[in-house]
Formats: sequence, structure tokens, C-alpha cells
Amino acid sequence: MNSELIQTLPIIAGAIAIMAVMVSGMHIATGLLSLGLIGIHFLLPRTIIGDAGYQAWISIDNATLSAVVLYVLMGEMLLHSGIGERAFGALDKLLAGLPGSLLHATIGFGGLFAAVSGSSVASAALLGTVTVPPMDQRGYNRRLSYGAVAGGGTLGILIPPSIIMILYGYLGNVSIAALFMAGVVPGLILIGAFSGYIALRVMLKPSLVSAHDSKPTIATRISAIWDLIPLVVLATIVFVGIYTGVWTPTEAAAGGCVATLAFLVLYRKFTLLTLQKSLQGTLLTSSMIFMILVGSSIIAYVANFLAVPMTLVGLIEDSNWGRYEVLIACCAIFFLLGCFVDGLSIAIITVPIILPIMTSVGFDPVWFGVVFTILIEVSLITPPLGMNLFVINGVVPSSNFRDIVLGTAPYFMILLAMIGLLALRPDIALWLPGQLR
Repeated sequence: MNSELIQTLPIIAGAIAIMAVMVSGMHIATGLLSLGLIGIHFLLPRTIIGDAGYQAWISIDNATLSAVVLYVLMGEMLLHSGIGERAFGALDKLLAGLPGSLLHATIGFGGLFAAVSGSSVASAALLGTVTVPPMDQRGYNRRLSYGAVAGGGTLGILIPPSIIMILYGYLGNVSIAALFMAGVVPGLILIGAFSGYIALRVMLKPSLVSAHDSKPTIATRISAIWDLIPLVVLATIVFVGIYTGVWTPTEAAAGGCVATLAFLVLYRKFTLLTLQKSLQGTLLTSSMIFMILVGSSIIAYVANFLAVPMTLVGLIEDSNWGRYEVLIACCAIFFLLGCFVDGLSIAIITVPIILPIMTSVGFDPVWFGVVFTILIEVSLITPPLGMNLFVINGVVPSSNFRDIVLGTAPYFMILLAMIGLLALRPDIALWLPGQLR
């Protein structure tokens, strides 16, 4: 018993230290880097000059990570050019006639656009800014509006291309192409579930939405397709290219950037100011991701020296926990982390520790990649402290936080049900990667 306590002390101390950094308000990258340097100095038997620098270098010296930069650049160009907002307007026209058309357009917009934004928090901010004002103008129920924003934002990192999946694959040595394919079917199921929930609520109580939603002509609907072409083409380039083996996820990202640039020129949206803002946004987001990677890699170096992952796996095996009990415990940890940290940070910090545990109890790493991605999003909309709830509250000045929490709760439950469905039927996620192989 004493030996077990001694084994768990470094783990408990490390977890407390990382949590303290998260809640302190310090930049995540700075906090992780500081903890890693302290660990190297005090916990390693001898400090080798250059250890930290070497670990920092090898953590980002990988061509796979260039895909992160390229996907972020793609999203930034779409954002600053206004093509994303035009796509939302097009979806509104195409879906007119459905009960609560703007709500369905919000879900669709989230699925199409948020995948290339680079951050779930950024996705929530964008959706809140673009979609809530039109719904307010038409008199939509605010709880439904806020819930659709929260739900739509969760789809971005599940449907490829997904930066979270790239980081998961890189850190866990899992095929990124297989992860992309695995996220497609669950993502489509979630879109259907979210839209089904909206339709059911509106049919049961039509007063929740405007009775005067526009009903555009057929010609207007056809012309709206023009504004959707960029996002559809970009999604096709990535998905079909990877599925058919034409190119790797990194090459698909490069092709997507070239195609996005071409659309900016075609739509007469290419200006030096747009390019400047896109490059600045890419630099800020990518630097944030890489600095967190550097800090977490140094912590992982210390943790591996102290055999923390192996100790955790041994403790799980000795506890005789079943695989689903381990999964439930993992869910609880993510719900807690989502109250303090952005999804990208959660992914980078947890993958090296969580993945060996999950594979040791028999979970497929590709399947868990999908569950992991959904867990990231569930954690960020967990009532009442999920970080995205506060983001929506911040970008919509007139919003009521209680309405945001109540509006988001059904989507939280749908996401949990999706995790349960994946646990019962892993083939939902694994069928398409199997076809890819």
C-alpha cells in the first residue's frame, strides 16, 4: 500500500500543478513551459544542458504539423473575406420552409465552416457573432438560438478537416487520414440529431420561431448555391483527396489553401488587407498551438522519465476496472478540464497520458480519437461552467447566461448519447476507415 502511495505521489502533485496553472489565468503555454523546466531541474537525477531545448525542437520538428498552419490559414482567409457569412445567408435561403430555418442554417454553417477555424472557442465566437443577430431580428426564442450556436460549434472539429484530430494523430502516432474518415459518419449523425431536435421543438411549439421566415423564390435559392460553392469544394478537396489516396492530409491542406485563394480572387474578395489579417491570425493561432506543444512536450519528457504513463496503466490494471468504467472516469476528467481550458490545450496536454490508458483496456485508438474529439466539445459546453458558454455570453452583449445554459443542455445530452452509441456500436466510426484501408 505504501509503495502504491509513493507511486501516485508524482502523479497527484503533477495534476495539481497543471490544474493550478489552468485556473491561475497564466497563459497555458507559459505555465506548461515553466512546470516542465522546474521538473527537469528538480526531478531528473542530473540536468543536461540543452535537454529542454532539444525536447522543444523535436516536439515541433515534424512535417505533419504544417497541416495545422495550413488549415488555420484556410479558415482565416474564409473568415476575413466574408465568404463564411455569405455561406450562412445561402444556407438560410436554401433551408427556408423548414421549421426554424435559421436554426438549421446555424447547425449547417457550424458543420461546414467551423472545422477550419482552428479553435472551438473561436468557432463559438464566430457563430455567435454571425448567426444570433439575424435570429434576434426575426424574433426567435433566445434559448433555442444560443443552443444552436453551441451545438453548431461542436461539429467543427469532428467533421474533417479537424485540427484536434491532427494533433491527436501526431501526439498519439495514429493515422490522421483514418481519423478524418472516422469522424465523417458520427458528424453526419450529429447534424441529423441536432436538426431533428430543432424540428421537433418547433413543431411542438411553433411560437418559438418567427412565423414570418422568408420564403425565397426558386431562382433565389439557385443563386444562393453560388455562395456555398467555396466551402463545399474545400470539403470535397480534403475528403475525396484523402479517401482516394490522391494526397495526404498535409497535402490536402495545401491544396485547400490554394483553392481558397482562388475563390477569394474569383469572388473579388482578395485584398492586401484581407491577406494581412489572415496571415496575422494564422501566426497568432499557430504560435499558440506550437508553444503549448513545446511546454507539454517538456512535461511529457519528465513524466516519461518518472514512468508516469506506465504507472497509471498499472494502477488501472490493478484496480480491475472495466473498460467502460475507465471511459466514464475519462469523461469526468474532460468535463472538469473544459471549465478552464480551450479544446486545443486540453488535447495537447492529455493525449500522451490518456491514450496509453485507453488502448491498454482494449479501445481502438482510431475509435477513441473520435470519442476524444467529441469529449473535447462536450467539455466546453458542460453546464454551467463550460468555457464556450462564457464565450457566447461575451460575444452576444444582450444575452442572459441562464438562457445560454438552458439552451445548450439538450445538445450536451445529444453529444453524450452519441458517445454512448459509439461505445455500443464502434463500427459507426470504424467502418469508413476500414474502407480506406
